[in-house]
Amino acid sequence: MYSKKRKRMIYGMAALFSLIIAVVGMYTVSMPSEITIFEDEVKTVDLNFPFGISGDEAVSVMASESDDGFLKNSVDISVQDKSEAKLYFTLFDKITLKEIEVSVRGRETLIPGGQSIGVKMNVAGVLVVGMEDIPVSSEESVNPCINSGLQIGDNIIEINGEKIYSAVQVQEIVNSVPKGEEINILAKRGDTKITAEVVPVFSFDEKSYRLGLWVRDKTAGIGTLTFYDPDEGLYGALGHGIADPDTGVLLDAADGEILYSKVVSVKQGTSGDPGEVRGIFYESDHPLGTVALNSDFGVFGISYNEMEKAALGGSVEIGYQNEVKKGKASILTTIDGEGVKEYEIEIEKINRQLSPSTKSMVIKVTDEELLKKSGGIVQGMSGSPILQNGKIIGAVTHVFVNNPQKGYAVYIEWMLNEADKTDGLVESEKHNLLYK
Repeated sequence: MYSKKRKRMIYGMAALFSLIIAVVGMYTVSMPSEITIFEDEVKTVDLNFPFGISGDEAVSVMASESDDGFLKNSVDISVQDKSEAKLYFTLFDKITLKEIEVSVRGRETLIPGGQSIGVKMNVAGVLVVGMEDIPVSSEESVNPCINSGLQIGDNIIEINGEKIYSAVQVQEIVNSVPKGEEINILAKRGDTKITAEVVPVFSFDEKSYRLGLWVRDKTAGIGTLTFYDPDEGLYGALGHGIADPDTGVLLDAADGEILYSKVVSVKQGTSGDPGEVRGIFYESDHPLGTVALNSDFGVFGISYNEMEKAALGGSVEIGYQNEVKKGKASILTTIDGEGVKEYEIEIEKINRQLSPSTKSMVIKVTDEELLKKSGGIVQGMSGSPILQNGKIIGAVTHVFVNNPQKGYAVYIEWMLNEADKTDGLVESEKHNLLYK
């Protein structure tokens, strides 16, 4: 029999071991399975002792050490040549916890944007934005979907095996089903697909069958063009994704287009009340490009050849995050009828990121003219490109609600990663779009 003291010791050691396993697991999961490093880039990675990173012969890993020999919380990674390489996330520099694939990308140039654009986008499927009871008589109301498992924020993509493209189509299918027969719904909730069976009910008021759902199939808004890549025919804009205003869910883009927007007024931002660039665009105007992807890092697509005419100037190099410094920088944006102008800002904080993440930088507007016109960062300026030392380094994403002079920005490299995903378009379609 173990003594109570011995038992406490065993339980304590077991608890400590479990904690170590949990911490190791947490750090291992947080490390990406693959990363992209640009040619000539030095990527800084934050670490905590006893974790480390090593590399194969193609990778240079420089770790700083303090006087007592303990690893500091950062290492600098660079790649020796353009071949693919591997990193190894380790424990005590002895145990490999995870292999990280490294791909090398050549240094690129982009044409910075700053133009105000309108975005019109159709949702893939229809988004559930609300539920309501359906009156089935003068005294009774029911909601046929309430116990189906569907939730606000779900994206309906099929009904009875038929792909869904619009709210009108949903209503047509519901009213074509024989009375009392259930319909089969396939929906997406994040990355998970779910199914539901629902029997529509006849609305006493509207004299038609209903599901008890409010759905949305399209959206539109104003933002700012970040960059145009004339070599690839790609563009990036907004710096953040388009979310449904009612549910906050990131919308899955089916298709859409971007167009020129005319700025008509600016509502100044104040503490607690974000301002807004107010613009208009017309369906009849010739579009600048397609919307192929809506992600956390902006909207991206194939540009028409007219976008090259919209460019302010020539191409500039991209600036990697290791080249971004605290201090003076500038943004290109449009807040009146005078078109794109350059305004001074200050980069106050830099977050070194190994894998794509938002909130890469904290910026502050210092330009007196911009502060006078808008009070700082306002809605509609999202996507405004940030320049430092002649390079494009990122884009404005969000304003601080309680301080409109400040906001977040994202690294340009994360937006470029997203733009690459539009390569899923077949080359023939891409060619037709470029020379439409």
